[in-house]
Amino acid sequence: MIEKYALIKKQGEIIFCEFEPGETLFFLQEGQVRLIKILNNKEKTLAIIRPGDIFGEMSILEKQPRSATAIAETDVKLLELNKESFLLLVKNQPALGIKLLKIFAARIIDQKRKLIIINHTDNKIKILDTLLMLHEKGMTNIISEKKVAINIDAKEVANWAGISIDESNRTLTALKSSNYIDFNPATKTVTLQDIDIIRSIIEREHKKTQQTPTT
Repeated sequence: MIEKYALIKKQGEIIFCEFEPGETLFFLQEGQVRLIKILNNKEKTLAIIRPGDIFGEMSILEKQPRSATAIAETDVKLLELNKESFLLLVKNQPALGIKLLKIFAARIIDQKRKLIIINHTDNKIKILDTLLMLHEKGMTNIISEKKVAINIDAKEVANWAGISIDESNRTLTALKSSNYIDFNPATKTVTLQDIDIIRSIIEREHKKTQQTPTT
């Protein structure tokens, strides 16, 4: 029955566009989807959606236009659900409904954090904030009390931080030279040398963005 909601998109196809009305949400079954947003006339990657993830939900929950553009990063298989079919699915599977509510709450927090990251003007801060966010999401391996490692390459860092791959490579190299991180492209590993120092740097930056000038 659920297959009647199936949708196939080829790599590079647009699933929906920013600002257009949204009446459906999507559940990604296969492939990857990139969410992008135009900020200051530049394309910024907000997220890479992977199998098992839901996206596009805020348009039907808040009755607002799409807040980003979704593009098939690879060939993808999706389920497209309108509000009625979504509510019916939740009604028939209460456990799924609870899980989705948790996903939605976490998504709101993630999107706010991601907008903060991509609005940083310094690429070093963008990447350090990205790495700290991934650590807080439990995506790091603990090496010692203050040192943690993330299995990630320059392209993925670029996607998370909303910068180009070249910018990502250059900035990771600069951060390595400053001894904030160790970056090993061969093993696709970024090691944060002292998570406490990185956290204090980012906390200072967040406080700066919260301050408004007085006139």
